[in-house]
Amino acid sequence: MKKILSLALVLGSSVALAEQQDVQSRWSFSANLSQVNLDSEQAGLEGVGDSAWSIDVSANYLQNNWISSFGLGYLEYDDEQEFSQAVEGTGLFNDGDISVNDSSASAVTAFVATGYQWQFIEQGMNVIAQAGYTHLFASERGIDNCSNCYDENIGIDGGVYAKVSGQKDFERFSLGLYFQQYLTGDIENATGLLISSSF
Repeated sequence: MKKILSLALVLGSSVALAEQQDVQSRWSFSANLSQVNLDSEQAGLEGVGDSAWSIDVSANYLQNNWISSFGLGYLEYDDEQEFSQAVEGTGLFNDGDISVNDSSASAVTAFVATGYQWQFIEQGMNVIAQAGYTHLFASERGIDNCSNCYDENIGIDGGVYAKVSGQKDFERFSLGLYFQQYLTGDIENATGLLISSSF
């Protein structure tokens, strides 16, 4: 009888511990740098190259191995229709100064994603599979830091994507690689590096 009670207590403690671990949650923040491939036909129509680079930051919420992410980023196009414009300065140290500035082509991105994380604790590794959506706004060609300069929209659309990433955990941070395949929109795929820290 004592053995049965002891076994029941051990099992009960194990179940309680599993339940506590099961509901644990945490936040992490990531910074990503990636090479982005665009639809070549649409990119050609918009006067940009079919590859770009991006940098973004995201907040990630993990609970019961289910991970949700949201973030903002900056996308720099390879501009093939760059123009120049004479600009009159209005700042404290260049009021009235005239300079000729070149345009740049870029966009701001916002994204959300959700999926599952497999944790391989002994190896210190995580594998994450997510589905998400990226939206591009302020996608344009223009003169930086100029309020009255000419600018034009660049019609590159974001879309739905599937993402797979692998991360190696260290004491205070994680390093990893990821691949995103877009299913809709004008972005074909993206490959990148990430650094993440949780608390």
